[in-house]
Amino acid sequence: MFAQNLRYLRESHNMEQIELAERLGKKSSSTISEWEKGKYTPRIGVLNDISEIFKVSISDLMNTDLSNQNSSIDNDHMNLFAQLDNSRKIKVNSFAQKQLEEQLKNKIVELPKRDDYVEDDLAAHLVDPTRKFTEEEIDGLKAYLSKAKEDYLNKNK
Repeated sequence: MFAQNLRYLRESHNMEQIELAERLGKKSSSTISEWEKGKYTPRIGVLNDISEIFKVSISDLMNTDLSNQNSSIDNDHMNLFAQLDNSRKIKVNSFAQKQLEEQLKNKIVELPKRDDYVEDDLAAHLVDPTRKFTEEEIDGLKAYLSKAKEDYLNKNK
């Protein structure tokens, strides 16, 4: 189950094997590939790191088919939505859009506090301020910023 879950989580987060390897302190993606093929299972410390990266419990990572959890929830929502008449579908869609906009507007990324580095400000702007980001894109940006911070800390030790 671990091998399937690792591949599912990595792909659902739009992460290449090499990106995951780097986040786990591995020198190449071959280790990730072997885990995903089921040849090996990482030690508990690495399992803990993987569970933190993907925000799942070690128990779920090892024992639960994570790919089915989201699809069954999505199917339940779609079945419920399909039963609504058109005027109610429009209301649900409008409400969902407002919820998404609020979620994206209020999304705050906090870096962990550590004594061994100086906090720096990071600023960015959008060329198109009306652009909406998916959760996967936001997660990708967070991963990129985390990696940039890690590289900076490693260079300035």
